[in-house]
Amino acid sequence: MNVKHAHSFVDLTGRKYGRLTVIRFNDRDKHNNINYLYRCVCGNEKVVTGSHLRSGDVKSCGCWLREFKAIHGMSRSATYNSWESMMGRCFNENDDRYSSYGGRGITVCDRWRKFENFLYDMGERDKWLSLDRIDNDGNYTPENCRWATASEQQRNRRANRLIEYRGETRCVAEWAEYLGINQSTLRKRLDRGKPVDVAFETEAKRGH
Repeated sequence: MNVKHAHSFVDLTGRKYGRLTVIRFNDRDKHNNINYLYRCVCGNEKVVTGSHLRSGDVKSCGCWLREFKAIHGMSRSATYNSWESMMGRCFNENDDRYSSYGGRGITVCDRWRKFENFLYDMGERDKWLSLDRIDNDGNYTPENCRWATASEQQRNRRANRLIEYRGETRCVAEWAEYLGINQSTLRKRLDRGKPVDVAFETEAKRGH
């Protein structure tokens, strides 16, 4: 045998590659490639070439691809569209919204860079809802995201004006709803420079 072209044996028994665990050396094929028997997390056992394992070309027995295709049947769903938009505005510099997200340091947690994990954590999106970050300066993570209505999204925008009144802090829209004041009128009073207590209390008295 011409040892110059022979593939040297490396015992991979017990090592894990993706979903696969190598059980034992199996054989050498006619091209002198070293093959190993492995077990997938789903229970299947198959033989694969060691170089394919080490290179990352093979990560499962095929079950991952089947699962992904099943999930990817949602590629036209509202949930997938939200995930795809999230990824685009955080990582695609050609996205129109990149400057307000990825461009200012907003990113997606490692777990959510796979759609199936995002789906598992968030559940399916109702068509009337959209993805909202609770902290607008925070990243896209399970702890910082929710499905929200359009009004909830609007109130949570960075551009919303937060006002403290009687020990509580709310945006103008929330104060208008809380006090029973027309939101447009309240904004005009504040824009004209009226003190918060005058803008709030004068309008509130008119409502009595």
